Amino acid sequence: MEQKIRYNLINRLDQQIINKISAGEVIHRPMNVIKELMENRLVEMVCISIELNQKQNFSLDAGATNIQVTVKNGGMKQIIIQDNGCGINKEDMEIVCERFTTSKLTTMSDFETLNTFGFRGEALSSVSIVSKMSIISKTTDSICGYKAEYMEGHLIKNSLKPIAANDGTIIEVEDLFYNMPLRSKTISSESHELSLIQDLISKFAIIFSNKCGFILKKYGDNCQMINTKSSDTLLSNIDRLFGQSISSKLIAFDMDNPKLNYKVNGYFSNNDLNLKKFHFILSINSRLVECVNLRKSLKELFKNFLMKSGNPFILIFMQIDPKNIDVNLHPTKNEVKFLYDEEIIARIVEVIKEKLQNKPKNELDFNLSQDFQMNRISNENKSLNNFDLSIESKKSEKEFGQKLQKYQMENFFQSTPKMKALSNQSNEKTSSSSTKKSNKIIRIDSKQQRLDHYVNQRCSSNNRRSIELLSLSELRVEIGSNVDEVLLKIISESCFVGCVDKNYLLFQHQLDLYLLKLADFNQELFYQIFLLDFGNFNYLRFKTSLSLRMLLETYFEVYPDLKSSTNSVDEMIEMIISKQTLLEDYFSISLNDVEESLEALPVLIDQHQPNIFTCLSSFIESSIKSNGPMRSFASKALEKN
Repeated sequence: MEQKIRYNLINRLDQQIINKISAGEVIHRPMNVIKELMENRLVEMVCISIELNQKQNFSLDAGATNIQVTVKNGGMKQIIIQDNGCGINKEDMEIVCERFTTSKLTTMSDFETLNTFGFRGEALSSVSIVSKMSIISKTTDSICGYKAEYMEGHLIKNSLKPIAANDGTIIEVEDLFYNMPLRSKTISSESHELSLIQDLISKFAIIFSNKCGFILKKYGDNCQMINTKSSDTLLSNIDRLFGQSISSKLIAFDMDNPKLNYKVNGYFSNNDLNLKKFHFILSINSRLVECVNLRKSLKELFKNFLMKSGNPFILIFMQIDPKNIDVNLHPTKNEVKFLYDEEIIARIVEVIKEKLQNKPKNELDFNLSQDFQMNRISNENKSLNNFDLSIESKKSEKEFGQKLQKYQMENFFQSTPKMKALSNQSNEKTSSSSTKKSNKIIRIDSKQQRLDHYVNQRCSSNNRRSIELLSLSELRVEIGSNVDEVLLKIISESCFVGCVDKNYLLFQHQLDLYLLKLADFNQELFYQIFLLDFGNFNYLRFKTSLSLRMLLETYFEVYPDLKSSTNSVDEMIEMIISKQTLLEDYFSISLNDVEESLEALPVLIDQHQPNIFTCLSSFIESSIKSNGPMRSFASKALEKN
């Protein structure tokens, strides 16, 4: 006899299981808890006019102008959200955490004029189902506040009690996912959760600039990760939260369409800024949301204007007639649908593209990597009276370079040359390939000739020599005895990743990423090259030699305290000239004893040219203060460049 297959009967789910499933759709991690509770505190209370041409007035659903968030263990152990709003009535405290209890909706027609964040009545319920939650709240017309504790979406019996409190509400969430162990195991590190929370609150702070202040801090830590005030402007908040490197490179845009009932404004970064992360903040009717199609379209657009791995910063505020928005898509309310989305997205992309293509000069940020830049000036006396130095060194070194202008120097050096030292070539000879390149630095005279005509660099024609000096050997031994074999192996096997900024670079060794401080590294690098290649340096030769008297007088004009009270300038020149053979032979510092001038400085690495003013300054200082300029000149001048 055939056995009948027995199918499971369809059973009605228990209400507790239903609640957990619903809560799981809304609360995925600590960040979702904060987003739900924050949006419960924030809302635009005024309806948007159909014409969208009136100035919008904003307030908060709780009347709050300040919201403070405190998290413990990345939000898994504890989350506290405090506001200074109007509070919750005692009568509402009993049902505030039950499902489908809301003050935003009464009928279906209310969807057409909905301007709030929360409307389902599931935020507090969902949080209380997956955690242990308590609320302290006081209204402005109440003589005291009330505290209540909740579990599984219901008020714990006899937990509602009067308490001394300030106006506003404090919501405390503890032991998130204590009753959902599988969900708890999927949570990543606490630091990662904290970074997500910080990113979320940063976006809220941007959207509600000049309306509400936000504070984020870790439990037990007095240091605040985010601190904005309700009076802070949008641009000041962007500067504070994302940095001046972004806020200084923003381009504003705005557009509207009365026919389609929408208005858009915002900011985006210009094509000089290349970020590793795509920062996209979208606010629709003051709600932080995502629009996948808009995000993708803008990312594709910026691929044509940025480097391959570069990303932009984009902030967009949209005001759309509530009748044209469908917010009833998902419990998280993270995504919305709106009418005419294709037309609106296409128009936004078009406006931003036009701005990028026609960016006016006053919005450009010239990030020159040069040590200095010269502005073109026609002047009968050929003086450099408008020489704009941007040398990345001390203020006094800048002043030294500026003082040299009055001597009508004809020796200008490009700051980031890519020329290899030329061997056995005359000073007048210049390669044809190099003359095809334009130079930022130009000679300021009537002929306006190019830099190539003034700078020639050559290698020493001698074969490599081995210099055996006792002092030199001792310094080399000192370096060898302090070698870190592990670090040496790491550096020798690493690959260059990229520059973070002018002070730091990244390199990778196997699976590890290292941040390298260039100043410290360069100091040791150039010093060791100086010792190991001693007596075998290339020359950086001036077209016209520099007067030692002019250099010394200018130097002491900038550094009057360093001038010797016993030695005159003439005596100092004589002292420097007396070292001519030593300087030429060992250091490739070439002097002309007849003209008492400097003809060349050393080059330690091909395709690298030092900051000329820093080098001159250090040369003079090492010459007048040291018996031998070897260590002084190497460590003071060369590592700076």
